[in-house]
Amino acid sequence: MAHSREWSYQGAHGALTARTWSGPEAATHVVVIAHGYGEHIGRYEHVADALVGNGAVVYAVDPLVWHGPFKRPTLEALERGLADIAAGPGLGDLPLMWIHGEQDQLVPIGGSRAGIEHLRGRFFVERTYPEARHELFNELNADEVLAEVTAFIRAQLP
Repeated sequence: MAHSREWSYQGAHGALTARTWSGPEAATHVVVIAHGYGEHIGRYEHVADALVGNGAVVYAVDPLVWHGPFKRPTLEALERGLADIAAGPGLGDLPLMWIHGEQDQLVPIGGSRAGIEHLRGRFFVERTYPEARHELFNELNADEVLAEVTAFIRAQLP
């Protein structure tokens, strides 16, 4: 089981909570978990545990925790972020794995495909899950998803 350490630091609009998970051995790589809007890092203990079990040290921060309707400034920030991605470069030779649930009603697969197509580079893996919705690491097939993600990461390591 991964050792977890939580701390807070001052963000632009108040305190943010972060967490690190590590194992007893020296890490071979770093993984950053960037969770979705309205979630929290506590929902990713099992993901971090699997990643640490495969040699990672894992970091996560809770910048987006909000349980309610989207506020206008948030929507405007998301729109600016998407525009920045569309205007920027692709990832070139950097590896990218895109996972998506085909039954995702929060972020329909077609809506995110354009951004991924723009970012994808030479080392791109796409994996969609026909019955899965939005939270792929908390779906009924979470073990399958975690196994595929950790295999992808291992394949990128020297």
